[in-house]
Amino acid sequence: MKNNGFIKLIFKVLLVLTPLLIQILVYAIFDPFEVLYHYDRHYSDNNVVYNRDYISTEIFLANYKKENYDSFIFGNSRSLAFQCRDWDNYIKAKGVFHFDASAESLYGIYKKIMFLDRKGVALRNCLLILDDITIAKCDNHEGHLFIKHPEVSQESATAFQMEFFRVFMKPRFLIGYLDYKIHNRIRPAFNDLFMPSEVRYDPITNDIFIVSQEEEIQRAGSKYYEKKRNIFFIRDQKGKNYTTQCIKDVQKKYFEEIKMIFEKNKTNYLIIISPVYDQKYLNMTDLHYLENLFGKKNVLDFSGVNEYTNSIYNYYETIHYRPVVGRQILKNYYLNKK
Repeated sequence: MKNNGFIKLIFKVLLVLTPLLIQILVYAIFDPFEVLYHYDRHYSDNNVVYNRDYISTEIFLANYKKENYDSFIFGNSRSLAFQCRDWDNYIKAKGVFHFDASAESLYGIYKKIMFLDRKGVALRNCLLILDDITIAKCDNHEGHLFIKHPEVSQESATAFQMEFFRVFMKPRFLIGYLDYKIHNRIRPAFNDLFMPSEVRYDPITNDIFIVSQEEEIQRAGSKYYEKKRNIFFIRDQKGKNYTTQCIKDVQKKYFEEIKMIFEKNKTNYLIIISPVYDQKYLNMTDLHYLENLFGKKNVLDFSGVNEYTNSIYNYYETIHYRPVVGRQILKNYYLNKK
């Protein structure tokens, strides 16, 4: 009788746990965020939003010993306007790597440079693409799309993985993802869970190319911008508008340690303040701090009103500027440097 009772208890427990076990199995099979297994090629599904920080780090770890990377581009998604092949025309590196992340922070850039230094990686050339939002954030992000790779943050790998699993286990995400897999299309009810886009990435340099928007601009020209005229808001150019001061004690600590690592490695470095569409100038106190620490000749400020921010044709939308801008900035800097 006791055995029968025990068996019934086990059966009930299994019955209760079955939905969870199925969810775990589905997650393990599909690995929707590409964080469980090693991949030779990433970004397998253009409809899924991935953690760029994690994938950037995984690509680096898989390749750095054979590619001998010695030159790095750091920054948020705006840094995608600066492509490794364009920069390499001027620096002639052994290997160039784009070590960016979505919504990248100063914390993330600092941790990546520390990570590379721990690995004994040569830092011959470094390009830091900054804006006030990047500078202001000085701790690890929360959320599965932005949390840092454990090898970079040196925080718990278990906590990192659980962040993704918790998102997958949310009923609406789970239902939406399974619906997408079953029907092989995104139905309107689940549009907000996905971000359809056509991008390509270089599996060696880690550059990302925003194919769909670039091709549409090439094809449609001014009509692309006419269609999006509600996005491109009118900027106030009557007076100078500045960002809020964001370099405080923690930021100073990070910047000073970055400078020490650069000096130790005899790094050729360049800091570029992004030409943001809103045409706000970087706070003068923040700019002067960067110029005093890194040297005025190593800090290029393209914030505010200038030839790049004046033209809407330099942007995909009001957040991201196009590679034509990055290409021109690099060309002007290196040709004038000679």
